[in-house]
Amino acid sequence: MLIDDLRLEIDEDLKNNLTLTDLISVDVLQKLQDSFAGVTQMASLITDAEGIPVTKGTNFSGLCMDFCRKSEKGLKRCEECDRKGAQMSLEKKGPISYFCHANMVDFAAPIMLGDRMLGSFIGGQVLTEKPDPEKMREIARELQLDEDSFVEAAMQTHIVPQEEIDRATRFIYEFAASMSDMAYKEFLSKELSRKALEAAVQKSDFLANMSHEIRTPMNAVLGLSEVALRENMSDSLREYLEQIQAAGRNLLVIIDDILDLSKIESGKLNINEINYEPARIVQELIPLIAGKMDEKGLDFIVDYSMDLPKELCGDKVRLQQIFLNLLSNAAKFTAAGQVRMKIYHEALAEDKILLKVEVTDTGIGIKASDMQKLFTSFQQLDARRSRQNEGAGLGLAISKNLVEMMGGKITVQSEFGEGTTFTVSVPQKIVVRRAEVQPLPENIFVGSMLKNKTAQEALAKDLEAIGQGKVTYRELEDLSAMEQGYCIMDAKFFDENALLYLKNHAEIQCFLLVPFDYAGKIHLPNVTMLRKPVYAAVLQEAFGLLASEKRSQRTARTQFAYIAPEISVLAVDDNKVNLLVTTKILAPLKMQIDTAMSGKEAIEMAGKTKYDIILMDHMMPEMDGVEATHRIRQEVPGYEKTPVIALTANVVDGTREMLLKEGLDDFAAKPIKPKDLVTLLAKWIPEDKMMKVEEPV
Repeated sequence: MLIDDLRLEIDEDLKNNLTLTDLISVDVLQKLQDSFAGVTQMASLITDAEGIPVTKGTNFSGLCMDFCRKSEKGLKRCEECDRKGAQMSLEKKGPISYFCHANMVDFAAPIMLGDRMLGSFIGGQVLTEKPDPEKMREIARELQLDEDSFVEAAMQTHIVPQEEIDRATRFIYEFAASMSDMAYKEFLSKELSRKALEAAVQKSDFLANMSHEIRTPMNAVLGLSEVALRENMSDSLREYLEQIQAAGRNLLVIIDDILDLSKIESGKLNINEINYEPARIVQELIPLIAGKMDEKGLDFIVDYSMDLPKELCGDKVRLQQIFLNLLSNAAKFTAAGQVRMKIYHEALAEDKILLKVEVTDTGIGIKASDMQKLFTSFQQLDARRSRQNEGAGLGLAISKNLVEMMGGKITVQSEFGEGTTFTVSVPQKIVVRRAEVQPLPENIFVGSMLKNKTAQEALAKDLEAIGQGKVTYRELEDLSAMEQGYCIMDAKFFDENALLYLKNHAEIQCFLLVPFDYAGKIHLPNVTMLRKPVYAAVLQEAFGLLASEKRSQRTARTQFAYIAPEISVLAVDDNKVNLLVTTKILAPLKMQIDTAMSGKEAIEMAGKTKYDIILMDHMMPEMDGVEATHRIRQEVPGYEKTPVIALTANVVDGTREMLLKEGLDDFAAKPIKPKDLVTLLAKWIPEDKMMKVEEPV
């Protein structure tokens, strides 16, 4: 059915422009020709549709090669004969033999592409009886060749019985028919590939456009719900809005996954290597996943190898995407217990390591029969059991493709009903070999009280790695024997008795491990909250010895605490709701915000008011954001260095790079995340125009 459809839908222009060697390689043609010549002991040659040879002649007679084809007139006659012979066979629709211009017996058969002749399979150059010398001299004179030499060569021509010629004629016809089939099948293959590529491009373009179109209303849904959550409201209304946000974010994940898969299938997804700190990937992942772990009451454990190089070179964004996919899957399919992320490495060469990340859960596990479809797109294993879990079943398929594009591999081990471990191994270049976390200069023994045994073991290893001894306590009363003055306590132990004990023992410095999204406060000067998961880098910072520029989980929620009332902003977007979202998100920053609904209006407003920052939509009708930016910079004095930040729903690969190349200064994807936008603006606001505030915006 597929071939029949292609016969009806083939590209006639492509078909008419293809040559024989476009469909069958010269090497294959030469081997087929040599095979025929070896069986028949006769000459053979393959030409194009004009009679011009595409292969080297096999078993050719001296009469032809040394005389006829070396004469300009003779060569033209040979080409005419070859073309004429194939044409006669085509008209007869069967095998045919004939006399060439040199009076030798030839046979020819056409090589076809449908109803079009691609070339000829020529054979023969034999005689059925001794040649007439006078006839041969006549031919020599016509071709302006030496008569005696020509006659002598003719006398050496191979003489064969007519029945052998007839048999060879049928043989060459069947050979040519087989070549015609080969050519047509290759043509169909090319057509199928072309159509598949066209379909992939169309799908990719469609998904990119749909992604853009969906992101625009999602910007309103997520942005305005975020703004609404700032207001005073009932608990039930707040819960509804939070559910709307959660559903919207999940929809965006599905959209991004489908878009990524489309890019992979069409070959448009690129690996972009940069220098990065692996510890930073972990720090940035935790806020994205820890909340999901907390919601399900899971212990989230990070086991970060102390000897991992400080800085590597690779695609940080795609690595983070892979790890987030694995962690999200683990949280999704684990009802109780824990999820553990282990990051370590193996040496490959002087300047290269194999970065390894294991994600282990205590979830439902995977049946052995399901392993082979684990990385298949649009599939979730055992849908009846997991139907309450959202998603399109693309995360693992995308992760596998990304890992392999980076030259790595992903493996899985699982015991059904017990849990699963995914291991990602990716080669990375070493930029800075010195380990991210160094031992502390002073040894201080630390007591610990953790419920989870695996977390307790990981904590002990981390404490030892940063040069600290440790004592494990099981009961609150055990603290009475404590002399070292430091205690790390799980919030699960922190009851009224613990609160009272620490209040009465101010000499004990307690680090209280709380869920990542914990919003409460502990009003004790000797109690410091650490948000889980806690690992070596967090411990080192907790003891006050991490470099000042490192951001901790404890400060992550207050790093946007500023207002900028002196800053004027022009927000440009052709969608009123998007402008409303932007202005509402930025309202707590006390900026002076004007809006424009087109590139033309933005140019006019920039000519009347000098803005400190312009937030520019990319895809607008009549004049897009790139053209508007060019014209503002060129036509309006004073805007040569004004920061122009693109806010766009166009998130296909290369958009960011294209916008920066076109002169825009920064980029943020819609739907706009308030914290991301506030952080982005902080990069471009002069420090003397930022005012610190105690509460985060």
